[in-house]
Amino acid sequence: METLSTPRRTDLKRTLKLKTLQEALQTLLAQVKIRPLAEMVPVEEAVGRVLAEDVVSPLNIPRYTMTFMDGYALRSEDTAQAVPEKPVALRVVGEVFPADFPISTKVSSHQAVYVACGGPVPEGADAVVKVEEVTPDDGCIKVSRPVRVGENIASAGEEVKEGSVILRKGQILRPQDMALLMGVRKESVRVWRKPKLALISVGDELVEAGKADPTKTVNNYASLIAGLALEAGAEPLKAELVPDDAVLIEAKLKEAISKAEIVATIGGCSVGVKDLVPDAVNALGSPGVIVHGVAVKPGHVAGAGVVDGKPVIMLPGHVVSATMAFYLFIAPLINWHLGLGSRGLLPTVKATLNREVKSKTGSLFLRVSIKNGGDGFVAEPVHGGSNVLATLVKANGFAFLPPMETLREGDELEITLFSKHEYAHLGLQ
Repeated sequence: METLSTPRRTDLKRTLKLKTLQEALQTLLAQVKIRPLAEMVPVEEAVGRVLAEDVVSPLNIPRYTMTFMDGYALRSEDTAQAVPEKPVALRVVGEVFPADFPISTKVSSHQAVYVACGGPVPEGADAVVKVEEVTPDDGCIKVSRPVRVGENIASAGEEVKEGSVILRKGQILRPQDMALLMGVRKESVRVWRKPKLALISVGDELVEAGKADPTKTVNNYASLIAGLALEAGAEPLKAELVPDDAVLIEAKLKEAISKAEIVATIGGCSVGVKDLVPDAVNALGSPGVIVHGVAVKPGHVAGAGVVDGKPVIMLPGHVVSATMAFYLFIAPLINWHLGLGSRGLLPTVKATLNREVKSKTGSLFLRVSIKNGGDGFVAEPVHGGSNVLATLVKANGFAFLPPMETLREGDELEITLFSKHEYAHLGLQ
């Protein structure tokens, strides 16, 4: 393994070899070794996680035949002749509450048992009549209509049968899924482990946020990428800062590769004398840099490498370009680590453009501001340079337009939202 010894590039012949979006991503996915790992987590902490196996119920829900109304358990055949003019009288022989399960109470001919909502239905009864539909009368109830077999009763296993699959592998767990798992007495569940993302910001000009140095640039882009990774389902590690020194960059990369499934650098990946990241990646071993240059605007200097089977994503130093490269490379890698394949955790919506948009010879990373137009979503393009963070603040989603494509006002396109919280901007909160 070659070790770099210069803080500046002496070979200035590096050129970008632009690949299409699809070629760039496919080249990366073909070279990296993605082995999703599973872990057991407490059910109450599993919301938003991806199931790594089918979940089979170990019991019935309901556990026993029960009533879902306050009423009286009875034999339906005893009420077959009941009419308002001549109600049927049934002797009340007991009462049952949910906490009484299991019970020995039985219902015989022309008898009834009071059963509270959720309580077990006594043996011999096949229906429950609501409390408000009967008239109490000296230890009896009078029923003035026929009660159907099974009325107001839920049979054991009616909701969930013991041995049935209740949740599928690859499913993203929601609060209602968590409640179901708890309902079948599951204390933990197997989910795919969140991949760790190591971030390295490169540049002599950078300083940590909160450091009082007006001559430096705050390293806020790393916080942005970390936040995007968190929304996409990864576990971002604390971002590292490194100056424009090839030896130091190589050392930081080696450390990051040892502790994270995905590594990303920010800045230092173009063709200038201080763009040393590609050299550092190549110095760490074969195959090194496999993509350098993508036919997209903004962000064409983005690239990717592979070291020890792990991806090293080279994000450009401009904020919009870095965000584009995150969605091009890092978000799909996270999806595969989470066992989602080409699916992802980020929501999408279809929206109608309110003005014409054109891409040129390369693809276009189109930022849009989506609003709820009443009859559907309306997408307004947000234009601006690759270094204008305000364009990302104004936008709440994006789409990649293919090269030489023209979308006219009124055309519909699918937008990926930056996060689930963007629904608040759409009037869906």
